[in-house]
Amino acid sequence: MTNKKNESKQETRDEISIKTLAEDLKLTVVSGGQHLDGTIVSAEVTKPGLELAGYYKNLTFDRIMIFGKNEISYLENISYDLRFMRLHELFLYHVPCIILTDSVKRFDDLISVADSFSIPVLYTDDHCNRFLVSLSNYLETKFAPKKIMHGTLLEIYNMGVLIRGESGTGKSETALELVRRGHCLVCDDVVTLRRIGKDIYGYSDPLLKYHIEVRGLGIIDVQALFGSAATIQEKEVDIVIDLIPSSEQHKHHFDRLGLSLDRLDVMGIKLRKITVPVQEGRNISIIIEVAIMNERLKRQGHNSSQIFIDSLFKKMNPGHVSDIAKIIS
Repeated sequence: MTNKKNESKQETRDEISIKTLAEDLKLTVVSGGQHLDGTIVSAEVTKPGLELAGYYKNLTFDRIMIFGKNEISYLENISYDLRFMRLHELFLYHVPCIILTDSVKRFDDLISVADSFSIPVLYTDDHCNRFLVSLSNYLETKFAPKKIMHGTLLEIYNMGVLIRGESGTGKSETALELVRRGHCLVCDDVVTLRRIGKDIYGYSDPLLKYHIEVRGLGIIDVQALFGSAATIQEKEVDIVIDLIPSSEQHKHHFDRLGLSLDRLDVMGIKLRKITVPVQEGRNISIIIEVAIMNERLKRQGHNSSQIFIDSLFKKMNPGHVSDIAKIIS
């Protein structure tokens, strides 16, 4: 809550321990409980198929391995020596842990080889394919690229809005007014952004959760003051709004017509960006509300600015709408 620039910190990724995985997904430890402090470093999962037949060309290191009924059935129907050799070759690929599914609570030969490699064996009674979806979603979230950005994140008319600006531009005061007007705070000051698929999600540092610093008032607990309906834990970021103080406005070009579609690259995702000049007497909260409502209209195919320009130019001279846009701007 000190004076900070808007630039985001270096992109990072998390690591999770096998113990955390087991606790979060409610997995039972079958063997190797003393090795649960090992880390999982990949979101990819292997369900061995051709690998059990000795084809390892596309097998990747450091992946969790899933064994269901089909895999265990295959292992049961080959000779002991071949079974031992296949499992030994599989586990050479730095497998962090093995998960048994489909009510296959244990398979002694597999457990014996896993123990020799210090690989924990876990168990779930969930169906293999259903569990694979849950595990993949869990790992994708945990290993999603992550960045820290300074600003204030709110949900306004069901859209995630990240407000940025230098210290003194009124980010927190604007956020407080927007919350008072019925919108929801996600976090203030330090916004953790995570890329999941083609979307960017923002959430708060646990220490700063639901708090806003307002100059002259100090730290305010928004949830305690406005109720639980005024806050949410996480929100997909749809729009970034940059507040520009009067001292910096000469360095920026402001769209007078509303036709430009500026973008901000966040971890490879292009987010819509709107630049708003801050001046004494302007109600920034209302301007942001209108900007979000207007953006919603645009996404529904109704561009008020373009319709106005087209209508105006048709009266003057048919065609070349962009020419009049350039003249007015």
